[in-house]
Amino acid sequence: MMVDYLNSNPTEKLVFVSHSYGGIQARFILCNSTPSAPYYNYRGANFARIAAATSHVITLATPHGGSAVADLGSTLSNSAFTSWIVALVDNNSNSSKVLTSSHLQYASQNWLRDSLRTKSFYTVAGTNTLNHIYHLTDVGLGTLSLLAPFSGSNDGLVGISSAHYTGAPGGDWFNTTANHDHNRHNDDPGYIGAIIGQSGW
Repeated sequence: MMVDYLNSNPTEKLVFVSHSYGGIQARFILCNSTPSAPYYNYRGANFARIAAATSHVITLATPHGGSAVADLGSTLSNSAFTSWIVALVDNNSNSSKVLTSSHLQYASQNWLRDSLRTKSFYTVAGTNTLNHIYHLTDVGLGTLSLLAPFSGSNDGLVGISSAHYTGAPGGDWFNTTANHDHNRHNDDPGYIGAIIGQSGW
């Protein structure tokens, strides 16, 4: 569908603004858009055409280096006390299982290597968890932040070191006080969309 659109609008330029796992998907496309890449045009998708039209990518709270919550997933899923948290973040989904630190750090040395892409990635990370105490999601993210083995500031699902894990081309853009959920909604002062708009991106 995207390629059809680009073929109909050949001068159109793309800027991907990807939240969470969407950033991994954007990396997969752009890291595998040349014939030497391990998953070049995977399953017939025309990644090369998408890459040619792409200006740059902004990732919001993407676990480029994996998620401590995904690492802890099997332990949480066996706990009756925390089962509601697992359901809240869908930690048993297939996508969550590939978000472990070991898997994504391995991928970053193989099919998600920075050297495989020519388009810049600008990363945004969250440093807070409990933005609104009356939101169930915030309570869950705050609890996860305490349970998961994060090594520093995080947004409840993704640590800042993981969100900024990618290298050049591109780099770290900024940190926000919004948590993993609120950084993509305009109901919080840390809403990233407002900052992107002010920057002219």
